[in-house]
Amino acid sequence: MSKLWVVLGLAAIFTLGGCQKTIPFEYDESEWSSRVNQFMEKQVGATDLGRDNYHCANKLYGLDQKYIYAWVFCSGFTQPVEGKLTPGTGFSIPTRLEYDKGVIVRYEWPVDGRYYYDSWKELFGEYFEGKEPDSEMIDKFQKEILVKTYKKTN
Repeated sequence: MSKLWVVLGLAAIFTLGGCQKTIPFEYDESEWSSRVNQFMEKQVGATDLGRDNYHCANKLYGLDQKYIYAWVFCSGFTQPVEGKLTPGTGFSIPTRLEYDKGVIVRYEWPVDGRYYYDSWKELFGEYFEGKEPDSEMIDKFQKEILVKTYKKTN
């Protein structure tokens, strides 16, 4: 009987261990974060603000053999008037990005509306639970985007 518990315990450890979202290999977090920003800016750059004034920042939470998990914040600024940038449209959302051979090929977000929670669970499991960005992280994102915009416009 005790052997059965040991076998069941080991099976549970291996099963739960397989659910981890990060993998045991080294990766350059700043490099992957930069790739996420560049990809998202190309995918969702607001045309009314112009691509030069629409940028992304992110909090990279990890990656596995197929996906990158990040909280993505993208925002735009209108053209500077009298040297002052004015905030435009933007979004902040958990994002799962698929990659192949080091190249990001697509992204997925939870669906809007009543299926948001179900799609969240399907995409991320418990991965982002309790890890939503706080106001400090949002401020950091906004400053990073403002700096990128300022550099492009000057």
